[in-house]
Amino acid sequence: MRPLQPIVDFVEAHKPAEFAFKNYTSFYAWHTAATDGTGYNTSLSNVFLQPWSFAAENVPALTHVLWDKLAALTSSKVLTPTCVGTLTGGAAGAVASDATAVPAHFRSSLISMSCNIAWTDDQPAAMQWIRDYAKDLHPMGNGTFCSEPDYWMPNFKERLFAEHYPKLLEIKDKWDPDNFFSCYHCVGSDD
Repeated sequence: MRPLQPIVDFVEAHKPAEFAFKNYTSFYAWHTAATDGTGYNTSLSNVFLQPWSFAAENVPALTHVLWDKLAALTSSKVLTPTCVGTLTGGAAGAVASDATAVPAHFRSSLISMSCNIAWTDDQPAAMQWIRDYAKDLHPMGNGTFCSEPDYWMPNFKERLFAEHYPKLLEIKDKWDPDNFFSCYHCVGSDD
């Protein structure tokens, strides 16, 4: 028996009447069609800003990415960019890296910077903007919050899971050998 078969059986036997799946050909197809509660399409990128992100020699580049590039779009009626910084680190930095699955770059960060773009009409321009923006944003820090990766993120294993990826993959292979729980940029998604 597969380890997750009891869960599969339960879901199949207890589906509510209004429950439905919509199939997409890829994550990208879903990602570009999804809208938030207000009817806007959105795409997002995230980076953990580290203490070195704010070093004097890095401030001009950080300022350019976080202010100048966003200001260039503020007059657009179609594309709406937003960045939100959440304080991170603190006491989490005192916990040993091998004590939990939280990677060191999360523990050492000062801010989790999430930048997104919302659009209603001009999807190609919006997707190109966030893709280009993410390429500029990622080098400003180290690591990405696990629920806020962008679609085009290179090195997702390092950026999301870092030193814990091998152990997480071992656990995934043991408890989900059929890859029942799968998503884009998840542990085991490309193995």
